[in-house]
Amino acid sequence: MVKKKLVESSADSKNNYLSTKNVLIFWLVVIVLGWLIFGSGLGLGLLVASIICLLIIHFSINSEWEGTIQSIKSKKVYSGDPNADVSDFREVNYAYIKLSSGKTKKVQAYPDWKVGDKIKKEKGKFGYQKF
Repeated sequence: MVKKKLVESSADSKNNYLSTKNVLIFWLVVIVLGWLIFGSGLGLGLLVASIICLLIIHFSINSEWEGTIQSIKSKKVYSGDPNADVSDFREVNYAYIKLSSGKTKKVQAYPDWKVGDKIKKEKGKFGYQKF
């Protein structure tokens, strides 16, 4: 039983392509190639972009919370080209989750979520799950 769990957890870590290590390697390759091909201006810009990307991934992976859905609301979100003549809006459902800490968190709702469902975001993972 213990061996099975170790195998499952190691398989999960191998499938995590957005690990900090993999993202760091990706950005290092992009920065070096950009610097060599296009010069120091692009290399510096890519360095700044990589730092921002790493910070976003770091905080997303390291957050953890759980709570209960209090309400689900639809909002029209603009998803078109700002320079186009046609306005393009789409409906997006947002869940307002009351966290165990007492705060409220707004996240994009999955189609099967309902008011009263318990949602959890585990440390080390990107998505949310119903439990």
